[in-house]
Amino acid sequence: MDSNKFIKCFLSAKGHKNFYYPSNVKVLINEECTKEPLSWLGGDHRNLRAIKVLKSCVLPLHITHTVTTNMAPPEKDTYIAVWVEK
Repeated sequence: MDSNKFIKCFLSAKGHKNFYYPSNVKVLINEECTKEPLSWLGGDHRNLRAIKVLKSCVLPLHITHTVTTNMAPPEKDTYIAVWVEK
């Protein structure tokens, strides 16, 4: 990650009927990373959309249970769903 430009986003959390929704946990992703849109709904968070990025592109701001559950281990070829503003 050579760029110093980052995008603020939110990790996913399992919710009702095991669907994934945006959590309150903020992380950063490098703007240069490849992002693939997902057709997921954000529940009450209508201004957020889900995207798929490599775990290695995600930079946690705080270490919490949600972060360790979603991020560990930070493999380069594994993807994670995060939520960004539309």
